[in-house]
Amino acid sequence: MNEAAQTLYLSIQAYSLDKVGASLSFSRRLARENNWTKEYSQRVIGEYKKFILLAMVSGHEVSPSDSVDQVWHLHLTYTRDYWNEFCEKILGTPLHHGPTRGGQTEQQKYWQMYQQTLNSYERLFKEKPPLDIWPMPEQRFGRDLHFVRVNTERYWFMPKPTWSWLRKKRQTIQLPLLLLLSVVISGCAAVSPLLITAMTVGELVWHNDFMTLSRNIFLGFYAGTFLALSHITRALNNYRSRQFQPPTPAIQVRLSTEQLAYLAGGSNRVIETALVALLERGTVQLNEDNKTFELIDSYQPQSLVEQAIVKAINNGRNEITALFEAVQHSTIDIRDHLITLRLWGGTEYPKIRLLFIPLLLLGLARLKLDLSAGHPVFSLMVLIIFTAISAFMVKDKKCTAYGAAVLQDLKIEYASSNSQQSLCYALAVTGLSALSDTELANIETAIIKSRKRSWSDTSSWGDTNDVSDGGGDGGCGGCGD
Repeated sequence: MNEAAQTLYLSIQAYSLDKVGASLSFSRRLARENNWTKEYSQRVIGEYKKFILLAMVSGHEVSPSDSVDQVWHLHLTYTRDYWNEFCEKILGTPLHHGPTRGGQTEQQKYWQMYQQTLNSYERLFKEKPPLDIWPMPEQRFGRDLHFVRVNTERYWFMPKPTWSWLRKKRQTIQLPLLLLLSVVISGCAAVSPLLITAMTVGELVWHNDFMTLSRNIFLGFYAGTFLALSHITRALNNYRSRQFQPPTPAIQVRLSTEQLAYLAGGSNRVIETALVALLERGTVQLNEDNKTFELIDSYQPQSLVEQAIVKAINNGRNEITALFEAVQHSTIDIRDHLITLRLWGGTEYPKIRLLFIPLLLLGLARLKLDLSAGHPVFSLMVLIIFTAISAFMVKDKKCTAYGAAVLQDLKIEYASSNSQQSLCYALAVTGLSALSDTELANIETAIIKSRKRSWSDTSSWGDTNDVSDGGGDGGCGGCGD
């Protein structure tokens, strides 16, 4: 920080937002309106003053965190103080607030602006911004955009469950739930007529057992259900495609290394990339057993995923499989940002092909009964085979067509400048094979062996898929909200 910036910073620091004699001071109003503690409010005010300095001396447009933006919003309501005292006498120039105009281009712009602000903060103040006030961009433009103003006299508040345990085990519980659905469909006489009202409801009620339907009626039901499921799966895929169309006109997409890793290989690729970054910086190391990690140096988080990795190791979840499972949740903000950019096709869609499993199980149960009774089974076997083939052929892509095109462009760009890219970037693009013939080749071997030891990749390893405001002299800033 040069002498001029130091002088300006001292003036900004000396300027008090709390006026003498006010029964409801600025900081108390800020704490009340945001449900913050007094201590946290004072800390955010301090960060707001640092942000103002960045806006004046960084040389580029800057974007605040949501907490800092709340201080700025409130300060702007004190119009005489903000314009006549603070801007005119302390800053010597107007500093305007410019929120986003909306749209894909604006969101990308503010994302990059916020990241640039964090980088300038670290260069100017020689320390990383506090994460509880300056979160990573994934959170700043993810969860932090969902605040609303609510009257506490009219509404109660309950924390929204994160369902993190359900997300971790969703692959494990999907099949049992579908099996249960199959049992209900095949054995419940009360529900069965409702499911196939268009197909001889009277006979279903008469027999009181779905599995004892006459062969022709059952084949008709099975064939009708198969056709319905085929149309449903096609409609769902079409819905996803329509929901995630590329922006028009197309914009140039710039992704961080971790975002690129998620687009190319899902959440596991992100964790691998963050882990390698920590290994390269000497923060963690792989133990001699080639199964566990340990911390060996002080840690300064550069992403939420890195922060989650270090926390998991500190909590004793340092074995590779347990570590990956513990860190999965930290990639959600990255996924949500890719969805916002229309590069990723949804949040927690179940695999569409699983819709065919109850029908397959029902057909196999009926096949067993017909074989035991000596009835002809050729037609039913043909339908079951068609169902299995259809389930296998259903595409369950999470990367949108637009995302695939962006990814292909980035891979071409990587191939043309391979020698200039970092190891983490290479890993994000190509996967663990990028570690071969490097000093971290043992990491590739350890992770692959750990996966083989797991009883199931999907159950233990999760997803393996397939603001500005401101700047400079008399400039303006934006919050990106």
